[in-house]
Amino acid sequence: MTCVIRFPGTLDALEMVRIKPRLTRLLNRHPRLLLLDLGETRRVELAGLGILVDRIKRLGNGHSIVRFSNVSPPVHRTLARAGMNAFLAS
Repeated sequence: MTCVIRFPGTLDALEMVRIKPRLTRLLNRHPRLLLLDLGETRRVELAGLGILVDRIKRLGNGHSIVRFSNVSPPVHRTLARAGMNAFLAS
């Protein structure tokens, strides 16, 4: 099973608080692939990214693959600077 979450606007701490219940429900279903679609994301703040990674680590079961997709060049640069290259979909 593949689950997709979209992050329109800015992926920041406020957005993560808003989406946390949905993300928790999806991760508790242990999807084979969790696709984080950043096609509509204009900016990523490190606080939001930190909360996202923490949530994935806490609820991950080791069986789910997490990937970012549709990443714009500015968002890609932020993710690369944060050491998230392994999560970028090819």
